[in-house]
Amino acid sequence: PKEFEKLLNKPLPDLQLRTLESDAIPFIPLTNSKPTVINIWATWCPPCLKELPSLKALYHTGEVNVVTIAIDRDVTPIRAQIRSTGTLDLPVLWDSLGKEVRKHWAANTLPVSYVLDSKGNLRAVEVGERVWEHPQMISKIKKLTKVKADEGTDKEVAK
Repeated sequence: PKEFEKLLNKPLPDLQLRTLESDAIPFIPLTNSKPTVINIWATWCPPCLKELPSLKALYHTGEVNVVTIAIDRDVTPIRAQIRSTGTLDLPVLWDSLGKEVRKHWAANTLPVSYVLDSKGNLRAVEVGERVWEHPQMISKIKKLTKVKADEGTDKEVAK
């Protein structure tokens, strides 16, 4: 999608988010040896809720880092939802009403997921529900996020 083009092939802007205990934390996307999927969701979004178990399954493959950011107004329904879906072990952060992700990451549609390479550069944006643990999706993530050993975070990847 066009609104995400300015974000591609570079690190996502840092955000000020909250934990589910309401502690304020700066969110800086992970950079390590694995790709990262950052998913934006809400408890009032049926496709988002359907996707959570798939994100949990992807997280448990150990091949990809997964972080979710819930954008409900209040944290109470988020806590209830992750308990009811059995996704308590999935990393969940909170951005009340999506103020940060909308402003800095153009997250105006749900669900939306950001795929980052191991250096923290955004390589793809997936809009809509996905089956994340499917072998073809894992393969797609790895292909999109393949980083050459000599590539720096400020270099653009050939399209």
